[in-house]
Amino acid sequence: MIYELNKKDFSKCQELANNQRHIEVKAIIHGHNPGRVFVDDVDSPNTALVWLGDHDGFFFIGDERNPHFNEHINSFIDLVIAPAAKKEGLDCFEAIGSNDQWGKVIPKLFPHRELGSWTSRVYSINSDQYRKAMEPTIAGNYEIHRISIDLLNSASHHFMRDKVLESWSTMEDFMERGMGYCVMKDQVVVAVCYSNYSSGREHTIAIETVKEHRGKKLAKKLAHYYLQACFDEGVHPYWDCMVENRPSVAIAKGLGYVEDFSYVGYDFGFSS
Repeated sequence: MIYELNKKDFSKCQELANNQRHIEVKAIIHGHNPGRVFVDDVDSPNTALVWLGDHDGFFFIGDERNPHFNEHINSFIDLVIAPAAKKEGLDCFEAIGSNDQWGKVIPKLFPHRELGSWTSRVYSINSDQYRKAMEPTIAGNYEIHRISIDLLNSASHHFMRDKVLESWSTMEDFMERGMGYCVMKDQVVVAVCYSNYSSGREHTIAIETVKEHRGKKLAKKLAHYYLQACFDEGVHPYWDCMVENRPSVAIAKGLGYVEDFSYVGYDFGFSS
C-alpha cells in the first residue's frame, strides 16, 4: 500500500533525501517549500513519491525495487493523485527519478500508459567560472530592484507575487529562505529572477519575463544580478532546464554555468 505522510512526519524521509541531487526534493522534505509526500511505510519509509506542491512534477526517491510501492503506484495514481491533481488544474503526471536507477525503472512501472519523455540538464557554477564581462546593458526606462516584502505586498506587483507563491507557502517564507530581483517599468514588475526552491545554501532558479517585454535582455540582466548576490551571500545556485529550451541554455552558458548532471523525465495524461 501507499500512504500520505503528514508534514510533521516528513523528517522520516530525511535519509532518503540526504543524497538527493534534486534540490526540490530536499526543500520539500526539509519543510522549506510546500509539497506532499507519499510512502510505502509511514513509520519507516523505504520508497517515496514527492509531489512538488500544486505543480505536475512527481519525484520518485528511495528503493526503486520496492514491490510494496511499485505494485501499487498505478492504482494509487488513478484513485488518489489524479483526482487531486485535476482539482489543481493539472492534466498530466510528470515522473522524475531521483537517480539513474529510477530513470530506468519508471518506464517499466507504466507499460500500459502512453509515455512521453524529455531530457533536462542541471547546471552549477562557482565564482571562478562566472563571466561577469557578459553582463548586458538594457535600453529603455527599466529599473532593477531586489525583491522585498514591501514590493511583494504591493497591489500592482501581482505578477511577481503570483510567481513566488507558486513554489512558496507564504511571502514571508520566501523572504526568509529565498531571494531574487525584479525589473520594473513605470512602477510595474515586468520580469523576475528568484529562488523557487532552497535547501540550506542550495537554491534553484526561476526566471520569467512578461510577454510584452521579452527579447530585451531583461532575463539575462536579472540572472547576473541574482548570481552576484549568490556569491556575496554564500548561496550555491543551480539552473535546471530542458535541453530544447535553447534560450534558457544560452543564458546559463553565457553566465558560465557548466553541466552538473542530466536526467530524463516521463509524462502521461490522466484518464478522463
